[in-house]
Amino acid sequence: MLDYNPPKTSLNAGPFKIFLDCAGEISFVSHAHFDHATGLNSSKTIIASEATADLLEARGISTAGLDFQPFFGRGGVKIELLDSGHVLGSSMMYAEFDSTSFLYTGDFKLQDSLIGPAAKPKKCEWLLIETTYGSPEYKFPERREVYADLSRWVSQQQKMGHSTVFGGYSLGKAQELVKVLNEFVGVAPIVSEEIAKVCKVYEKHGVRLDVVRSGTEEAEEILRHRFTAVLPHHQVGPELAKNLAEHYGRPVATALATGWAAGSKRMFSADAVFPLSDHCDFDHLLKFVEACEPEKIVCNHGFEKEFSAELRKRGWAAVAISELGKTQQKALAEYG
Repeated sequence: MLDYNPPKTSLNAGPFKIFLDCAGEISFVSHAHFDHATGLNSSKTIIASEATADLLEARGISTAGLDFQPFFGRGGVKIELLDSGHVLGSSMMYAEFDSTSFLYTGDFKLQDSLIGPAAKPKKCEWLLIETTYGSPEYKFPERREVYADLSRWVSQQQKMGHSTVFGGYSLGKAQELVKVLNEFVGVAPIVSEEIAKVCKVYEKHGVRLDVVRSGTEEAEEILRHRFTAVLPHHQVGPELAKNLAEHYGRPVATALATGWAAGSKRMFSADAVFPLSDHCDFDHLLKFVEACEPEKIVCNHGFEKEFSAELRKRGWAAVAISELGKTQQKALAEYG
């Protein structure tokens, strides 16, 4: 059923081998984060959403000459894409073949957000599930609570005369931060050119985002006063805050948005950290498994071993993908 040859995972579906978030003759690309879309030029057929194709192009990955298909149906194999709730265009892959059904979640979440709906479970016999936060310590608050906390923090900083800079992934987190600042604070933040390009694709697909691109005259004028910005997460830290404060003569407070903030063992170089994630937390992972009612479960990424062990305690036939070998059926039977 599944072949795992790190770093590649593929599904043997009838006469086809479908590569999952990696390059192969037929590749399924769940979304446009770079670590899920490497080496696609070697693929002949790419199963992905239109929005994912648009985002890859906007992020500098040429899609010219590549055959993107949102649906696959041939040789007794039927594959359809289901919204995963992770970022714009992100998809789960549901496949039917040889009288069985298979669901690969990719990265996903079960909370609606300001920029997109949550993933919805689908019953399947085999489930390959992403488990980035598959440890009990990771339990996220309701999204609206995080939005409210974030907006209060910005208002407090503004009252003190501080500018604010948020860090988030250029695709997904940055757009959600922009939307929160638009709707909860009434601010159009300055964004990097990279984030602005992604925002344009969101606009194309019906998500309105009000931003000011850095480097424009409008941005330079705003920077002379108290400002709010959203930048790629790796750029935001004490050094940036110091340089901006010195250059513009105004204190700058920094904040990060990440699900890792829900844990107790991580340190962050920012004035504030908000537990805003594009993934499921521990409880939502369990909820999703229960709703899908799979017969066999393979856990992938993050706390894959810990979460598969938890599932086995609860009576599920589950195994971590790193524990799969040539005899995965036997491995799963042992854990049943």
